[in-house]
Amino acid sequence: MTLGFLKEGLKARPVTRNIEWGIPVDIDGYRDQVWYVWFEAVIGYLFASIEWSAFLGNPPADYVGIYNGKPKSESDWHEYWHNPEVKHYYFLGKDNIPFHTIIWPIQLMMFNTRVNVKNFPTLPYEDMVQELNLPYNVVANNYLLLNDAKFSKSTGNFISVADLLKDYTQDQIRYAIARLLPENKDANFTMDRFKELINNELVATIANLYYRVYSFVLKNYGGSVQKQKIDGNFVKKLKDKLDQVWQAFEAVQLTRALDLVLGIAKLGNTHFNKGAPWKDPQSKDSQRYVQETVFILNTLSLALWPFVPSLIGKVLSWFKEAPTISNLNIEQIYTVVKVERLVEKL
Repeated sequence: MTLGFLKEGLKARPVTRNIEWGIPVDIDGYRDQVWYVWFEAVIGYLFASIEWSAFLGNPPADYVGIYNGKPKSESDWHEYWHNPEVKHYYFLGKDNIPFHTIIWPIQLMMFNTRVNVKNFPTLPYEDMVQELNLPYNVVANNYLLLNDAKFSKSTGNFISVADLLKDYTQDQIRYAIARLLPENKDANFTMDRFKELINNELVATIANLYYRVYSFVLKNYGGSVQKQKIDGNFVKKLKDKLDQVWQAFEAVQLTRALDLVLGIAKLGNTHFNKGAPWKDPQSKDSQRYVQETVFILNTLSLALWPFVPSLIGKVLSWFKEAPTISNLNIEQIYTVVKVERLVEKL
């Protein structure tokens, strides 16, 4: 869509409107107008982060932060906007594409140009006079429909998150929505499909695999599998699967990532059934199959964590000395080293 706009040639576009509601234009000759909402609204990405940073630097006395007591300052927003290694991702519906791929980048580019030619006017934030990061990836989705029609409060065709939370957990909602994301075309949400994804995939395929293996390990080995050397080809196969998941995340193809994750869960069920360790739990072959399945489970945990973090934190705690996901280095979470360390703990 953006390339189409550029190919046609960008046209001049008014950034004010002759309407009563809005932010007034404080410029002579235009004081009877207000700023066009999509001209001023995108600037909020920058100034909201400045306000956030100021708040963390001077929080109210009764504020309980999320940073575990680490000191924060009013300059923390710089890390997001001035560090060239930081990548900005924007998530939006397809109707908001031109505002985020044309208007907002142009505003940032003009700011940066004026910074470079050193003719910038006095600003309330003098330390802002540095180049600001441009969008790295504008992730535009199509529309998520409800019963083949647009979500609409006025017509009553909507479901609120609050209503869903009355009967379903956050993880269940996260999983189903991730499976239904309209990344490449409009998608249709129905309660039947929602329940089907939770019951047939999250419960029957994924959660059931964790429970089967956990209960078997607890019953037959006291909660800890005897360590054996795992075949290198087996490890490589799982690392390749994690790499594929990571590549999908890098491309922000979340539905594909979850498809691949579901494939890992199916592999775990198949492998456990193939070994049939319940026939002779103490045999060397049975223990090897169980440990390999545990290895698959930890691979699955690393790949599934972004989608259902509460579930993964819970199932990992089932095994002896299993570290929680929160203790893992996110930057290395998809490396086979971390998977091997988890297996050593089990």
